[in-house]
Amino acid sequence: MRLYGVVLLGVTALLARINASSDAEAATTSFAVAEHGVSTARSLRIGYITKEDDEERMVNVKSLVGADTISRSVSFDTLRAAKSDTVLSQLLIAWKKIPDMEKVATSWQNMQLQTWLESGVSPQKVFKYLMLDDEAGNLFTSPQFKTWLDYSMDFKKANPRADTATVIDTLAAHYSDTALARIIKTAKADPTTKIRGAFFENALLGKWVKDGKSSTYISNMLGRQVTPDDAFKLLSLDRAADNIFARSEYSTWLKYAIAFKRENPDVETKSVIGTLLAYHNDENLSRIIKMAEQTSTTKKMAAYIKNALLDEWVKANKAPAYVVNKLGTSSDDRKELLNTYLNKIKALE
Repeated sequence: MRLYGVVLLGVTALLARINASSDAEAATTSFAVAEHGVSTARSLRIGYITKEDDEERMVNVKSLVGADTISRSVSFDTLRAAKSDTVLSQLLIAWKKIPDMEKVATSWQNMQLQTWLESGVSPQKVFKYLMLDDEAGNLFTSPQFKTWLDYSMDFKKANPRADTATVIDTLAAHYSDTALARIIKTAKADPTTKIRGAFFENALLGKWVKDGKSSTYISNMLGRQVTPDDAFKLLSLDRAADNIFARSEYSTWLKYAIAFKRENPDVETKSVIGTLLAYHNDENLSRIIKMAEQTSTTKKMAAYIKNALLDEWVKANKAPAYVVNKLGTSSDDRKELLNTYLNKIKALE
């Protein structure tokens, strides 16, 4: 009831301004009840509103707010013309919390979303319009968050070339690390948002690793240790089939692995070649090395990894023919590779 009263006062003040500027329009416009006059059909994936009916959608405001002093109806377009996107969005969000107004408010919000989409309003702006930067507690249970996620996906579909921020980057732009960590912990503790919380935790961890956050910082924030092995997967290096040594993520991972070892000397971790072999079989890693050898900026790294791989193959008793077939690129290269491999074997005898 308290919320209803607050909304009523806001709507009454709003309509007073509208009445003063649009009496002529009111005298010539016919109005329809919202349930019959506002379409909730979907035009895109989340839809918002169809374009089949271009007539102005109207609703009887008196029936919505119960204000006996309000005797006229008002359209969404009239409301939109009278208030900024931010204010109107806030009103619609408040109205959706009142049972008698929820259906109409939802329809009007869909219309507003469709207008934003057609106007190319970025998901970053819509995030603020939907008041998501003011959310506390479990953000992921908010209906407005789902609305925003849907809008973001539809915006990307409608504007494939647009340089839009990722979801986690948008969240990080509006919340501090501490607040975002708290939101994720809350979500993971709730059975209804546990999966989503885990997903965004991984996204946040990946971002923090890319941003150069230390393992100690991450551990303090989220209460879990991110090993170099974890970081390798968070940076999607486990799925790469190209010259991963040319990727900025690989350099980021190497720096993280070195820092982790320095900060956690008692924690056993894999070597660089051990991590690579954990996620890439001999065939894939050999191909990656050969690609890296052809690029001047990664040639040195390729030689280092190639030498480490040969050491691992010696330990695994790989046959010389196997080694030459996997890594050899030319007749001369195969001869040099064979000599190197045989010398490594002799060194262990």
